[in-house]
Amino acid sequence: MTDEDVIRALPLWTGPVDIEPLSGGLSNRNYHVAAGGARHVVRLGDDLPFHHVFRAREAAVARAAHAPAFRRRCSMPGRG
Repeated sequence: MTDEDVIRALPLWTGPVDIEPLSGGLSNRNYHVAAGGARHVVRLGDDLPFHHVFRAREAAVARAAHAPAFRRRCSMPGRG
């Protein structure tokens, strides 16, 4: 499965999905996604234990940061 296949398969979208890669991201791949009149950023990446990068922890931090409105909501954290 390609990254675009994974992104299109997310159960978040209504209507056509436009995906464009974003530059940057040392340990993940970033995409700008336009769907249903809204714009999103999708980050894909695996755990990298040798760099102490664990996606479940990253998702927990994103949810905690959203609670006091420090950042945008993490819509669908998961593996990949």
